Amino acid sequence: MDIKLQTLKQKMCSHWKKKEAKLPQYFPNLVSPNIEQTDKKNFIKEIETFLTSEQKILLLQGDTCSGKTLSCLYLANKLLTGKNPTNYFPIYVDLLRVEKPFQKCLTYSFSNFTFQEIEILQKEKKILFILDHYDGLLSCSNLHSSNKVNHWIQAKILIICRAHFSTKKEDYICNFVSIFLSHINQMKLTKELYLCPVQLSKQQVNQYIEIMKKRVNEQKLEIKKTEQEIINMHKKIYDFFTNFAKNNVLKKI
Repeated sequence: MDIKLQTLKQKMCSHWKKKEAKLPQYFPNLVSPNIEQTDKKNFIKEIETFLTSEQKILLLQGDTCSGKTLSCLYLANKLLTGKNPTNYFPIYVDLLRVEKPFQKCLTYSFSNFTFQEIEILQKEKKILFILDHYDGLLSCSNLHSSNKVNHWIQAKILIICRAHFSTKKEDYICNFVSIFLSHINQMKLTKELYLCPVQLSKQQVNQYIEIMKKRVNEQKLEIKKTEQEIINMHKKIYDFFTNFAKNNVLKKI
């Protein structure tokens, strides 16, 4: 099972690496416990606080294109490759890719694990399930009950959705926690954070510009290199057919 977990770790890290490769520079978002975003805090530290608390569900909301997915992929990579005092193993799941998200979103990443191995993970492994694009499911069924979250004894769940999507509905928190708990206990087990837009300092803006200039120059060199390779290839093709034509003419003579 250790080999399978290592393979899963590499897969989780690859999600971030693919995103990072397309970024000139990544600046982590801040988060706020209220939608007005009056009290901004460090995203990673807030997650670590959540992971060491008794809370089980964290609902992360943010505006469209505010960096919700990027922030959570960054978080997963940091927990897997950096210092992780919480020992939680992050599992990123794009709910839109799961065939039956209200039944299989927790087991989706463990398709190559045996039933017995999954049972061991449920009882012994600290897992942070990062469930992205909840707002894209177009349904508000209870994720906790249908996915049998209570079987994952030490697991915690981070749910990502657009701001205002869930708050349009009364008692939306009950979609993510056990329906058998009182409303007070449901609220105790749940934490909410709102992703704040990235606000760069003058130094960070200048740093970003310098990185972009360097990347543009590198791309120009690559284009020149490609152009020269194409020119050389055309020359070789031209020379080949020129020699071929000459040889055929000589043979006829």
